[in-house]
Amino acid sequence: MVALALAAPGGASASHRQAMILQDDAKLIYSSPESVSATLQTLKNMGVDRVRVSVVWQLLAPEPSAAKKPKFDATDPNAYPTGVWSRYDFLDRVATQDGLQVYFQPTAPAPTWATTPRKLAQGYRWSHDPNATDYGQFVQAVAKRYDGSFVAPDATGGPTKLPAVRYWGIWNEPNIGGWMTPQWNTLKGGRKVQASPAIYRNMVDAAWKGLVRTGHRHDTIMIGETAAYGAGHKGYGASMDPLTFVRAFYCLNGAYKPL
Repeated sequence: MVALALAAPGGASASHRQAMILQDDAKLIYSSPESVSATLQTLKNMGVDRVRVSVVWQLLAPEPSAAKKPKFDATDPNAYPTGVWSRYDFLDRVATQDGLQVYFQPTAPAPTWATTPRKLAQGYRWSHDPNATDYGQFVQAVAKRYDGSFVAPDATGGPTKLPAVRYWGIWNEPNIGGWMTPQWNTLKGGRKVQASPAIYRNMVDAAWKGLVRTGHRHDTIMIGETAAYGAGHKGYGASMDPLTFVRAFYCLNGAYKPL
């Protein structure tokens, strides 16, 4: 037994630079302020360093169910409906007070007016071919509000600056049909080609521009946060495996040669 114990490998030590990130939208954006505060304190006690939060486009956009985009300056957070930012303002302030970093990811569901009408009666309208320009303007509004200088009422009603957010993600799991469609297009003759990587590429470009315009150029910006699986077939909403998606995103074929 002593010999076995001496031969056993030592325990792996964690890196002091490695961050622990946790996401729980149900607890952090769809709960009461009291529940959000309690959840953040629990996460802090668990050793979490950073909370990943979906900034849901549909929750913030004006007239999200309208087919036509309403007239408003989509890059200006003040142009959005009154009160829609309160859940994110509260979370940003309380998380910062608790010593937690905030990681915002502007993502679907998208407003109807920012998506393309579907030709196929499947999938979700809110994830179908999102307009890159509209998305970039939305990201710019979010980034401007959380650049560290934006003033908004706090819990007491007094105007104070919102803490800066320095971690960003661009759309959630774009290789999954529930989050982005079409995943594949069908050409004449029946050949299937990747569709979602090209859609996502334009969205990344637009989001990057919005972040840079608002002073976030040197923040940590995540792209290609894919789900870890894909479907075994190719179709309109059939999820794409991560490697196929990333290669197509960078315009590479299976041999890593430029398309």
